[in-house]
Amino acid sequence: MMGSKGTQMIRKFLFAAGCLTVIACGQDSFPSSTNIGGEMLPPPRPGVPSYFEVLMVPVPGGKVNASGGNLYVSRRDMSVDTQVHGWMIGSVWNSANGAWRWSFDPTLQRPRPGQPPIFTDSTGYSAFLKGVELGEGIPGTEWVFHDADSIRSAGGLIFHFGTDG
Repeated sequence: MMGSKGTQMIRKFLFAAGCLTVIACGQDSFPSSTNIGGEMLPPPRPGVPSYFEVLMVPVPGGKVNASGGNLYVSRRDMSVDTQVHGWMIGSVWNSANGAWRWSFDPTLQRPRPGQPPIFTDSTGYSAFLKGVELGEGIPGTEWVFHDADSIRSAGGLIFHFGTDG
């Protein structure tokens, strides 16, 4: 007999398989939510937060998040060796939003004045920074919330963003 956690995992994996079916059939739209066994599952979210890396299932051409259904495809255009480590330059695609994104293009945006910023990393994962204090790590990423207009990499490189993100 399978417990409720096992049943939930199977349902979520079936949702991921359903998203792959949509891709294989060449459809342009993806489900906003899916009803499996009377339970509404949330729509897939773009990106790969670090705490979901273990749930990424390799498929031909990319990876699928088994818990959320997002197909993630990464393309390497060029690699640059640095003193710290190699740096991949390319683009990533997420089925959750159907968009390509450069791997070197993080953004920090404020939806409205007075609201917490939204940080989007190179995988397309967006994190709302509500409750994240200055100098703290941004959950699910390798970045640190440096100040109101900047993020900092683990190695200390600071990215400063203008008012447009």
